[in-house]
Amino acid sequence: MPAINSTTILQGPCKIVFGGATFYSEGAVTVKLSEVRWMVKVQGFRTVQERVSNRRYEISFKPAGEWRNLAVLFPYGATPIGTQIFNNTPLTIWTREATANKRVFSNAAITKLSGILAHVKDTILGDVTFTCLLKNSTLPGASDAYVVRSNDTYPVETLDPSTIVSPIYSHAWGGDAPWNSFNVGDGGVVYDFPLELRDQNVDGLGTVNMIIKDHRATAKFTPVGVTEAQLLAAVGANTVFGSAPTTNNLIVSGAGVDITLYAAQLRDENLNFSTDADRIGEVMAMATQGFDDGAALPLYRIDTEEEE
Repeated sequence: MPAINSTTILQGPCKIVFGGATFYSEGAVTVKLSEVRWMVKVQGFRTVQERVSNRRYEISFKPAGEWRNLAVLFPYGATPIGTQIFNNTPLTIWTREATANKRVFSNAAITKLSGILAHVKDTILGDVTFTCLLKNSTLPGASDAYVVRSNDTYPVETLDPSTIVSPIYSHAWGGDAPWNSFNVGDGGVVYDFPLELRDQNVDGLGTVNMIIKDHRATAKFTPVGVTEAQLLAAVGANTVFGSAPTTNNLIVSGAGVDITLYAAQLRDENLNFSTDADRIGEVMAMATQGFDDGAALPLYRIDTEEEE
């Protein structure tokens, strides 16, 4: 067994810079090289080789919860379906190592948006994933095709604990009681922003871009203090088949936080008959596509202050 210099065992945290914004993580940041491989087979022999036909990096982490840089974290609310999302925006990972402390991924975009946890028991942001593809107008074998490692002066810290917010929230869905101001269970309101993408592939280059096929916005919560009849009316449980649902803006706001799902319909109601759970269970609000003079409206608004 050879002796080892323990200082060569790499470890330590990082921070991420993307789109002019700096992100700190609550836990580990993982960088995964993902490759599509195919096998060279010859009858009478084991697998001869594996060769690569596509490549990308995926960078995943849970942000530390700073409620800022929201346009960078949530870029697709008003983006038309069919839009390409990669435009050679670099993503930089900075570490505090003495050498090779800078890693620049040449062509990055968010491919899994952070969820939002609107309650007082945790930080507000969920997991996010950046995907890094081949640099535009570059061949896979180029030195800067995917990532460039170098050593540079570590930038000053920008962490601002005052932006890690956990306010008490108010909730409203439309202007009629009880939904114009209602309480929710201690799970708060949990948002999800599913994003469906289609790879654009070129033989010999792999995936060169991705386009938006679909994008949705949902929020799950357990309303407290509403009656069974009020819940069933809100979700349209007694409406005729094929009728349009009732939609209202779902607005959840607190000090420094304002989140709106536009034209949201309530669905997936649950009723519990038990001593271990309240009668009214979890419900989902789903943003729907609205229009103004023929123009498609955004699905949601995520900001630090109320909409004027």
